[in-house]
Amino acid sequence: MVWRPICMNDEDGNPIVNGVATRIIGLCALAVAWGWPASGGEMLTGHVEPISGLAPRDVYIEAQMEPNADNRSVTFTVDSGAFYTSSTFPLAGDRAPRVKNVTFRMLPVGHYTVRISLAGASGERAYYARTIELY
Repeated sequence: MVWRPICMNDEDGNPIVNGVATRIIGLCALAVAWGWPASGGEMLTGHVEPISGLAPRDVYIEAQMEPNADNRSVTFTVDSGAFYTSSTFPLAGDRAPRVKNVTFRMLPVGHYTVRISLAGASGERAYYARTIELY
Protein backbone atom coordinates (compact mmCIF):
# COMPACT_ATOMS: atom_id res chain seq x y z
CA MET A 1 0.00 0.00 0.00
CA VAL A 2 1.42 3.35 -1.04
CA TRP A 3 0.41 6.58 0.67
CA ARG A 4 -0.09 9.52 -1.64
CA PRO A 5 -0.99 13.01 -0.54
CA ILE A 6 -4.15 14.47 -2.06
CA CYS A 7 -2.57 17.90 -2.28
CA MET A 8 0.84 18.33 -3.93
CA ASN A 9 2.78 21.25 -5.32
CA ASP A 10 3.92 21.62 -8.92
CA GLU A 11 7.46 22.73 -9.83
CA ASP A 12 6.50 26.40 -9.18
CA GLY A 13 5.13 25.65 -5.70
CA ASN A 14 1.45 26.03 -6.71
CA PRO A 15 -0.90 23.49 -5.09
CA ILE A 16 -2.31 20.70 -7.24
CA VAL A 17 -5.41 19.08 -5.75
CA ASN A 18 -6.23 15.50 -6.71
CA GLY A 19 -9.47 15.39 -8.73
CA VAL A 20 -10.85 12.38 -6.84
CA ALA A 21 -10.50 14.12 -3.49
CA THR A 22 -12.20 17.23 -4.87
CA ARG A 23 -15.13 15.14 -6.13
CA ILE A 24 -15.51 13.37 -2.78
CA ILE A 25 -15.51 16.65 -0.86
CA GLY A 26 -18.00 18.12 -3.33
CA LEU A 27 -20.36 15.14 -3.04
CA CYS A 28 -20.23 15.30 0.77
CA ALA A 29 -21.06 19.03 0.70
CA LEU A 30 -23.94 18.35 -1.68
CA ALA A 31 -25.32 15.59 0.56
CA VAL A 32 -25.25 17.92 3.57
CA ALA A 33 -26.97 20.71 1.61
CA TRP A 34 -29.77 18.37 0.45
CA GLY A 35 -30.56 17.29 4.00
CA TRP A 36 -30.85 20.75 5.55
CA PRO A 37 -33.55 21.79 6.68
CA ALA A 38 -37.10 21.00 5.50
CA SER A 39 -36.64 20.82 1.76
CA GLY A 40 -38.90 20.38 -1.22
CA GLY A 41 -41.55 22.69 0.19
CA GLU A 42 -42.17 20.46 3.23
CA MET A 43 -43.26 22.29 6.38
CA LEU A 44 -41.59 19.72 8.64
CA THR A 45 -38.94 17.04 8.31
CA GLY A 46 -37.25 15.05 11.04
CA HIS A 47 -34.26 12.98 11.99
CA VAL A 48 -34.07 10.28 14.68
CA GLU A 49 -30.98 8.54 16.09
CA PRO A 50 -30.57 5.64 16.66
CA ILE A 51 -33.00 3.65 14.51
CA SER A 52 -32.09 0.55 16.53
CA GLY A 53 -29.78 -0.28 19.38
CA LEU A 54 -29.32 -1.72 22.83
CA ALA A 55 -31.45 -0.38 25.67
CA PRO A 56 -31.42 1.59 27.84
CA ARG A 57 -30.45 4.23 25.30
CA ASP A 58 -30.65 7.96 24.68
CA VAL A 59 -32.73 8.86 21.62
CA TYR A 60 -31.96 12.10 19.76
CA ILE A 61 -34.77 13.68 17.71
CA GLU A 62 -34.41 16.72 15.47
CA ALA A 63 -37.19 18.70 13.77
CA GLN A 64 -36.49 21.00 10.81
CA MET A 65 -39.29 23.46 10.15
CA GLU A 66 -39.94 25.99 7.42
CA PRO A 67 -40.53 29.46 8.90
CA ASN A 68 -44.21 30.40 8.95
CA ALA A 69 -46.16 32.98 10.93
CA ASP A 70 -48.69 30.25 11.88
CA ASN A 71 -46.13 28.01 13.65
CA ARG A 72 -47.09 27.95 17.36
CA SER A 73 -45.51 24.82 18.86
CA VAL A 74 -43.61 21.63 18.12
CA THR A 75 -44.21 18.42 20.08
CA PHE A 76 -41.86 15.43 20.26
CA THR A 77 -43.49 12.13 21.32
CA VAL A 78 -42.01 8.68 21.93
CA ASP A 79 -44.46 5.83 22.57
CA SER A 80 -44.00 2.06 22.85
CA GLY A 81 -47.30 1.20 24.53
CA ALA A 82 -45.44 0.30 27.73
CA PHE A 83 -43.48 3.58 27.89
CA TYR A 84 -44.53 7.09 26.84
CA THR A 85 -42.86 10.49 27.01
CA SER A 86 -43.27 13.80 25.20
CA SER A 87 -42.02 17.38 25.19
CA THR A 88 -43.69 20.46 23.71
CA PHE A 89 -41.89 23.68 22.83
CA PRO A 90 -43.53 27.00 21.92
CA LEU A 91 -42.54 28.64 18.63
CA ALA A 92 -42.55 32.34 17.77
CA GLY A 93 -44.08 31.99 14.30
CA ASP A 94 -41.74 32.90 11.45
CA ARG A 95 -39.13 34.20 13.95
CA ALA A 96 -38.70 30.75 15.52
CA PRO A 97 -35.53 28.73 14.93
CA ARG A 98 -35.66 26.44 11.88
CA VAL A 99 -34.23 23.55 13.90
CA LYS A 100 -35.35 22.24 17.29
CA ASN A 101 -34.07 19.07 18.93
CA VAL A 102 -34.62 17.00 22.03
CA THR A 103 -32.90 14.03 23.62
CA PHE A 104 -34.94 11.51 25.58
CA ARG A 105 -32.60 9.85 28.06
CA MET A 106 -32.28 6.14 28.84
CA LEU A 107 -35.34 4.75 27.02
CA PRO A 108 -36.08 1.13 28.00
CA VAL A 109 -36.49 -1.87 25.67
CA GLY A 110 -39.33 -1.49 23.18
CA HIS A 111 -40.62 -0.90 19.67
CA TYR A 112 -41.24 2.86 19.60
CA THR A 113 -43.17 5.24 17.41
CA VAL A 114 -41.41 8.59 17.35
CA ARG A 115 -43.62 11.48 16.28
CA ILE A 116 -42.91 15.16 15.72
CA SER A 117 -45.98 17.38 15.45
CA LEU A 118 -45.98 21.00 14.24
CA ALA A 119 -49.01 22.93 15.51
CA GLY A 120 -50.52 26.21 14.36
CA ALA A 121 -53.35 28.40 15.63
CA SER A 122 -55.94 26.09 14.05
CA GLY A 123 -54.37 22.75 15.08
CA GLU A 124 -51.80 20.35 13.67
CA ARG A 125 -50.13 21.68 10.51
CA ALA A 126 -47.70 18.82 9.80
CA TYR A 127 -46.17 15.74 11.37
CA TYR A 128 -43.22 13.38 10.95
CA ALA A 129 -43.29 9.79 12.24
CA ARG A 130 -40.66 7.06 12.46
CA THR A 131 -40.36 3.73 14.24
CA ILE A 132 -37.29 2.64 16.19
CA GLU A 133 -36.38 -0.60 17.99
CA LEU A 134 -34.43 -0.78 21.25
CA TYR A 135 -33.57 -4.28 22.44
